[in-house]
Amino acid sequence: MAGETAAAVPDFHACGTLRLTLAVPGTMGGDSHVKISSVEPLHLRLPAVREVHDGTQEVLLVRVVTDDGIEGYGEVVSCSAVAKAIIQAPRSAPRRHGLEVALLGADPLDPRACWSLMYEATRWYGRQGVVLHTMSGIDQALWDIVGKAGGQPVSALWGRKRDRVRAYASMIFPEAPREAEVMTGRCIDMGFTPSSSGTVLLAGTANTTMLCSMPSPRQHAVPPM
Repeated sequence: MAGETAAAVPDFHACGTLRLTLAVPGTMGGDSHVKISSVEPLHLRLPAVREVHDGTQEVLLVRVVTDDGIEGYGEVVSCSAVAKAIIQAPRSAPRRHGLEVALLGADPLDPRACWSLMYEATRWYGRQGVVLHTMSGIDQALWDIVGKAGGQPVSALWGRKRDRVRAYASMIFPEAPREAEVMTGRCIDMGFTPSSSGTVLLAGTANTTMLCSMPSPRQHAVPPM
C-alpha cells in the first residue's frame, strides 16, 4: 500500500480484550514484515548491594531490537540474575526454551501473539513467578516498538483516559518510626496526598509494619482528578 502513512487504530474482540491494528506501508496488523532480531537483557547493578528495601540498587532492563532498527525498552522487576538467564537460555526440549530464542523472527507489532509464544515456550517451567515477570518486561519493550512504529505514544494506541494524573510519593522509609513520620510529613507539606511505601522491619522485633501517609487538611484541599 504505497504512499500510506503509519497509523494505529485500536479495536476490540467480543471478549473485550484489546487488539491493535497497526497500519504501516505494505503491512496490516500481525502481517507486518518487521521481525524481532534480538532480545537483550541489560543488568544494571551497584558494586555493593545491601539487603535493604531499595530496588534501585539493581535493575534489569530489556532491549528488543527489530530487523529494521527499531528499539524498544522495558523493565523486569524481579530477581534480575534469574530473569536474565530466562531470556538468554538456549533452545531446549519443548516448552523449556529461553525467551529470546522463542521470539527471534516473530512480529514485534503483535505483542499479544508474542506473549502467547513466550508462554508456550516456557510452559514447562514457567506460568508464574519470575518467568511472568520477565515476560512482562519484554511485553513493555514490544509496546514501545509498536508506539515508535506508529509514531504515537502507547497511551494514544490504547485510548487515553485523561490528560492529568495525581502524583503520589513513593519512598523507602527508614527503620525508625519517628524518622518515617518526619519523612511522611515532608511529603504532605509538598502537596502529595496518596503515599506508597516499602515494608519496614522494626528494629528489635520480628514484625513488619506498613507505614502510610498521615491524614492532613492539605489532603482534602486537592481536587479529585
